[in-house]
Amino acid sequence: TAILTMVGQFEDNGATVVGIACNTAHSYLHKVTVGKKTTVVNLIDQVALEASKTKQNYLLLTSATSKQQKLYHGYLKKYNVQFANTSPEHQKMLDEAIGLVMAYKLKEAGKLLDTVLQEAKNQGFEAVIAGCTELPIAIDYATKNQHKLRVIDSNSILSKSLNEVYYSQIGKSLAQYR
Repeated sequence: TAILTMVGQFEDNGATVVGIACNTAHSYLHKVTVGKKTTVVNLIDQVALEASKTKQNYLLLTSATSKQQKLYHGYLKKYNVQFANTSPEHQKMLDEAIGLVMAYKLKEAGKLLDTVLQEAKNQGFEAVIAGCTELPIAIDYATKNQHKLRVIDSNSILSKSLNEVYYSQIGKSLAQYR
């Protein structure tokens, strides 16, 4: 696949840390091979690890494909994270929001996420995992502070993880750059 080719190209060009921003693409992660000097950051594992840091009940927000493949399930169970999947109705809204973000219709995507997040709050969820590249962006366009849910942002987690791995490789702490 193209992802495997790109990872190889990154490594050939000197990359020592590689991350795949697309959550759904992690279904191919087991096929990625790299040399001894290169680390591939597993986004889904890192998101699950972050979610495990607080004992909250999470609603898992993903694309329909990630949901169908249960990409997050094993990792969330590995870290004892309590979570639930979205209803079929809300999954349709999430998939529509993902498409709207890709079409750069951000306000419309935010309105859809308002509905999903409010229902999550009404159902007693304390937090959500935004397990799709586009969903944290849509959440940013949802009404601010209305839902007061903790959001695990997969984009931010990947960025932080890539930095931490890189700085550990060069023998420095990321904290000294803050």
